[in-house]
Amino acid sequence: MILKVSTRMNQKVSKQDAATPVSASQFRAGRALLGWSQAELAEAAELSLPTVKRVELETVQVSAEARDKMRHALEAAGIEFTNGKHPGVRMPGDRTYGYLYDEERIVARIKNGELRSDRDGSVMGLVNAGSIHDPATGERICGLSILGLKGKPLPPALKARFPQ
Repeated sequence: MILKVSTRMNQKVSKQDAATPVSASQFRAGRALLGWSQAELAEAAELSLPTVKRVELETVQVSAEARDKMRHALEAAGIEFTNGKHPGVRMPGDRTYGYLYDEERIVARIKNGELRSDRDGSVMGLVNAGSIHDPATGERICGLSILGLKGKPLPPALKARFPQ
């Protein structure tokens, strides 16, 4: 795999309108990118821990006010919610971009803090602080430093995410 790195500063991303609801997976991913626990998000949003848990699980209807408080707390900490065909989250400071190859071809592109499948454009991961994270949970998948040269296999944690 070849990864080209740049610090281009004029990237365009469609921010999610404040009226557009934030999904539970976007809340989880934003919190995980910050490295926050649910308790830390609850404190920052001035909500109870059970309320944050309910919002992230989408098991019970939660007030729009509680969801807004969570959104504002994450945005104040630097998370940006994005919209479009594949809604997600990102931290605007990450300007890594490039291509991810497997043994034969380009399998993904990294741009605007997102790792997108070359096949269908879906978000396969989020790029932040030199690592690739799960877009649904924000958990770290692998570091960018383990990506090697074109013609080498993808790391198993990434390969599992790409349809064959």
